[in-house]
Amino acid sequence: LIEEVRNSGLLFVDETPWKEWGRALWLWVFVAGPVVLFLVGRRTRQVLTLVLGDLFSGWLMSDGHVNYRNYSKRLRCHAHLDRKAVGLYESLDKEAREFGKIALFVLTVAYMQVKGKLEPANFCQVALVAFKQLCELHKNHAHEKTRQLAVEFLNDWDAIWRVLDFPNLPLTNNDAERALRHWVIARLIS
Repeated sequence: LIEEVRNSGLLFVDETPWKEWGRALWLWVFVAGPVVLFLVGRRTRQVLTLVLGDLFSGWLMSDGHVNYRNYSKRLRCHAHLDRKAVGLYESLDKEAREFGKIALFVLTVAYMQVKGKLEPANFCQVALVAFKQLCELHKNHAHEKTRQLAVEFLNDWDAIWRVLDFPNLPLTNNDAERALRHWVIARLIS
């Protein structure tokens, strides 16, 4: 299984909290097409190295956790960013609401660009330049969630927008999320 995961061209990875004998651990999932590998361990870079080795060269689709940032061909799940932007858009803080609204707009523009529903093609690039400047302005914002999302965009900028150059790649980490779903439900009811 590990060999199949390491040799995959596209790998979906996610993790969720998992208690085992009273110890706080994480349930990891690695989805490579028909191969799904589950692993229980700590939430560390060493787990990724154990599974992927040092030579993994495929695309890695993940959430924004720092442990994934060492992979050069990394993709970021847009659904995670979407949820955070919606949260800001629904905030009572006026500036947070505005930042969330603009983040949602830019994510939607990127989605439309990837799906071929946007003309002219350079509109998305223009929107990204302005949005990056906005993220820079908000990276020290007083509102915690606004600051966190701005920093998250800046930290993962290339991974988030890479799909614009490779529109055949996925926008979400849903394959890994679905693989974990039944385990999360079992955890909640057990």
